[in-house]
Amino acid sequence: MHQGSDEWHGVRAKCFTASEFAPFFLESRTEVQRKARKRIIRKKVRELLHQGGIGYDEWELAEIERDRNLEKWNGDIARGNAMEQTAREAYKTQFDVGVDQVGFIYNDGGFGCSPDGLIGLDGERAEYGIEIKSPSPVKFLSYLENPQDLLEDYQYQVHGSMCVTGLRRWDLWGFCNGFPPIHHVVTWGNFTDRLLFGLDGMVSEMQEYQGWLKEQFENWKK
Repeated sequence: MHQGSDEWHGVRAKCFTASEFAPFFLESRTEVQRKARKRIIRKKVRELLHQGGIGYDEWELAEIERDRNLEKWNGDIARGNAMEQTAREAYKTQFDVGVDQVGFIYNDGGFGCSPDGLIGLDGERAEYGIEIKSPSPVKFLSYLENPQDLLEDYQYQVHGSMCVTGLRRWDLWGFCNGFPPIHHVVTWGNFTDRLLFGLDGMVSEMQEYQGWLKEQFENWKK
């Protein structure tokens, strides 16, 4: 499937995705983080209810369309989408590797990701993946000054992609036309373990919530 298509939106709406992974996915959580976890769980469960027969009303449909339009016209997102192929080609040239594209990768544990590319893909297994970021020149200058900031800003997405795929390496490629690129090689470590533990807990929490909701519906029908 093509990233950004209706099918792609429908698949990723049902599970936790790497671009959504945030501090509240970790095992240690504050009250604010617990509330954030519950909000995203409700959002995913609502999509499952929709697919189970409790359809969206006109206001929900309008809100979904609004959110997609906001994402489409967001300057940073639009720039990133427009520059992604150029950035990918620059990566391929610099490291002399092939980069395969896929639509969505789903982990049976209940989460997924949409990688910007897979390197060394052979059948169903790749050597590692790549995450591409193409910010504005002004933002990119800040990353050039402090390259570690790029990794810190996207560490959940990068480590989350490893959690989804099981791959032990994920490259982060910062690209902006006319500037030296930024390349981080990220490998599986303690942070990845913590995030995976938190993701498993998140899925379990969602399953418990679904069980509770099923009881509410059953009691309502009596």
